[in-house]
Formats: sequence, structure tokens, C-alpha cells
Amino acid sequence: MIISIKPLSKEKGEFEKNLQDNYRRATPLALLAGFFFDKPTSPETYLKINEAADQVANLAGRLDLPVAGEVGFSNSLHERAIVNVMLVGMSDKADEDLTNNIILDEAELLPTPPANLQSTWNYNLDTLNFPDDYNELLLKLLASPNIAGKGALFQQIIGRNDLGESVTNWSSVAVIKIEAFNNVGLTLGSFPRYCFLDPRRGAAIAMAGMARRLVCAGLQPVNAGICLNNGIMDTPESHWSLEQCKQGLEEARQSLGISAVSRQAVEESHAYPVPVIGMAGLANTLNSYTGPGFKDEGDLIFLLGDNLPELGGSEYLKLHFGLEVGKPPALNLLLEKRVQAFVLKEISNELIKSAQPCCLGGLGAALAESCIAGDIGADITMVRRFRGDTLLFGETQSRIVVSVDSKQGVELVKKLVEGEIPFTQLGKVSGSALIINVVNPGCTGCGGNLVNLPVSKMKETWRGAIECLTK
Repeated sequence: MIISIKPLSKEKGEFEKNLQDNYRRATPLALLAGFFFDKPTSPETYLKINEAADQVANLAGRLDLPVAGEVGFSNSLHERAIVNVMLVGMSDKADEDLTNNIILDEAELLPTPPANLQSTWNYNLDTLNFPDDYNELLLKLLASPNIAGKGALFQQIIGRNDLGESVTNWSSVAVIKIEAFNNVGLTLGSFPRYCFLDPRRGAAIAMAGMARRLVCAGLQPVNAGICLNNGIMDTPESHWSLEQCKQGLEEARQSLGISAVSRQAVEESHAYPVPVIGMAGLANTLNSYTGPGFKDEGDLIFLLGDNLPELGGSEYLKLHFGLEVGKPPALNLLLEKRVQAFVLKEISNELIKSAQPCCLGGLGAALAESCIAGDIGADITMVRRFRGDTLLFGETQSRIVVSVDSKQGVELVKKLVEGEIPFTQLGKVSGSALIINVVNPGCTGCGGNLVNLPVSKMKETWRGAIECLTK
């Protein structure tokens, strides 16, 4: 038996037929639902998703299935909403390849990227001013709808409170206890801004990012369902974007060894492809999963992966400067695979005590979320030769923040070197505040004590940012 994730059509006539067909092929375990829209405070937002949300809730109630999923926001959606639903089940048949469902006329594809994208890529990010207050900026990022806690909002949208047993209260992974599989972890997400700026790279990042979430929970990614929302396919630019998106998904899927089935969902509500990915992971044992929260005073904190000067497409650029420019961060799939395999193995070996993926909001947000989840502080010192905002809020891929017992730091370093995993020792778990000091030789205005925030303040901000949407 294998875990199967089947995207379902949202069309009224197609939905029931699609559901019944998949229901016969797989024993249903859960539903995955994703809601992505542009303006988190807009009343129109809820009008757009109410019908789909009711459909999900009614279906879950009728089938007596738990529901997990994600709520996301992006101005790149241009006042539109995307809702995707997937059925998770047990099946005795492997899923079909991603490419089988997506057919394009190669004669209609552009030979080069559209001119508007090329000009966006060439934006000179070095001209941006340095932030005046990193404490204020980090809190602003933690309050961003894409980073802040949204569990209550998801529950309100679908009208249910049964997301499965979360790995922790702060994790993006829900776990369903199934003895035949030693527990199944589910996650779902999308990166509309990345896919807008570079469809191929953005789609690959989305696939790798969902796998990274599962790995950080101690779960082996095994299968994905992909809703490739591709808009009105009536322009050469749209065809180019969809083909690039397809290639990125397939490259990442093959590199990471993940099975996938896709449904090409035509949505008239937007003009470029946005892949929404649901992914399942399996635990090696009933108790082999972990979470993002720092655990104990004195534990050592490491960053696995490279730190690179990449700001393109970041949450920081959009939130602080109002910009959606530059190329999304590069993705080295060979490094991604090594980092994920290493973390998964050492969680199973009980060497790694916590693991938090670095993505939206960069290293600063990842450290803050680990402090919030563990309700404990961290004392961090880094040496870098590029801008402090790039260091803390750039979204370089293939990075995971981990913590280990203070007596096992040497063992971790030895294994990292043997595994050819780039790493940085950041500091230690300590106190009740997140303190980040940066030493940047030769870069005026780049270093010093950039962050000193009580965990209680970060938690209040992270928890309370979207409360207005749940009342």
C-alpha cells in the first residue's frame, strides 16, 4: 500500500465524479485544502472563497475525514483567489507522472523569457537603503500574513477544528496516526511571488520547500499532489510560463525522489501559473518526528546550508519596500537532497533536537519562530561580509536551523563535514530573548547588535497578527 494524493476538480459537475473515481481507487484518509488570495483584510476575499470552503467542510463532514491545509497571501495574485482541494488516501497503485497531464504546443512557446520579466530581474537591489530598526522589521515580518500563525484562520474558513494532530502548535505539518504507516504527515503550500518572478525556479522551490517542511518534522517525503493553476492560456507569455513551471516541478520531483500526480486546473481568475502542492511524508517509527521549537538552555544552534546575498522575491522586499522584483533565490537540488537526507537521518538518530526550515522571512524569521515554538530565547553571533538585511531576511534555499545538545556539537560538526554539508554555528539556546549580533568586517553599517527581542513580544505579535480576521 502507498499514500496517494489526488487533486480534485472544483467544478460542481466534475467535483463529485472526480471524488467518486478517486474514492474507488484509494481508501480515504484526509482532505488537504489550500486557500490563497491577495488581500487578507478585504471583505471580498471571503466572498471569493466561501463557496469553496463550504464545499470542503461539507465533503469532510460527509466522509468523516480530518482536514489539513494552508492559507496564504500574495499581492502577485492581483486581486484574485485560488482554492485547491486534494484527497489523501491509501492505494495499491503508484501515481502517474506529472508530465502526463500537462500538454503544450511547443510551437507556441517563447524562445526567451518575456521582456517584462527580464526587466524585473535586472532591478538593482544594492541601491536599497539599510533598515533603521531591525527589531521593528522582524516584528513586522512576524506579523506578515504569510508568516504569522494562521491555524485559527484556516479553522474558521473551513468551519472545522480537526486539523489532525500537529507536530507542534507552530508546525506547518499535520500528522494523522495510521499504524500501517507509523503516522502520515501532511503539508500544503505555494509560492505565488516566486512563480510570478521566475516560474521554473519558483515551482522547483515550491516542491523542495514542501519536502523540507516534512523532513524538519522527521518525515520522509513520499508523494505529492499538484494543482497547477494556469490561468487563461491565450498568450505566448502564458504558454512560456506554464512550460517553465512544469519543468521546475519535474526537475525538483525527480531530484528528490517524490512521486506526483497533477491536475491541470484552468482558472480564469489569474494570468500566470501558480502550483499548489500537497505532500505526504512517512515517519520511520511512531515517535520519530520532531518540531521547530528550541528545547533546552545551552543547546547549540547551527544553520545547515549556505548563506548567500539573495533578496529577490523576498517577503522582506515586499513588506518593507513594496517591491516584487529580482530573481527568486537559486536552488541547488543536489545540495537540497543532501541537506534533507542528513537532517532526516539525524532526527531519527536523536542527534538533532529541533529543525526549522528557512524560507519566507529568511534566517531572522526562522530563528524567531524556533524561539516562539520552544518559548525560549537564543544568543546568536554571525560573521558575514554582506548586508545585514540580506543576511537576516534573504531567502536562500536549502537551509535548515537545527539545535543539538551542547555535548553533541562536536559529533554534529564531524558528521556535517563528512557529509559535505555547508554549515554555520550560530550560537546557543539561552534566556528569554532572541539576540542577534552580526560582525561584518569592511561593511559600514552592516553589523552590530541587530536584534534584541523578548520571546514574549515575538509570540504576541506572531499569534495576534491575524486575530482580526478570525472574529
